[in-house]
Amino acid sequence: VLGVFGFFGHVFMGLTRCGRFLLTYTIADTENLVIVDGPLISSLNMKYKLHFWAFRPGQSAFRVSEILLFENAEFSDFLNIYIVQWPNRSDRIVVFGER
Repeated sequence: VLGVFGFFGHVFMGLTRCGRFLLTYTIADTENLVIVDGPLISSLNMKYKLHFWAFRPGQSAFRVSEILLFENAEFSDFLNIYIVQWPNRSDRIVVFGER
């Protein structure tokens, strides 16, 4: 989990293939951010959000967009989140999770 100001509570996923975006995700229940490295919190209302940050070496990253993952799904355990990109299409990613 990144402890840098602005990234607190975010899980670092890496950079997109083009290197323009840094990807993170957060987990929250209906009202609170869940700290992944903290005590295990089990909730049926866990929501995952993917965050896109503009990345330029030597400059502060800033959030460009965020999207709710797995809409209308209920989870009581943490998921392992994976992100993959097409080899020849940098404009598409696939996000999936597993228990």
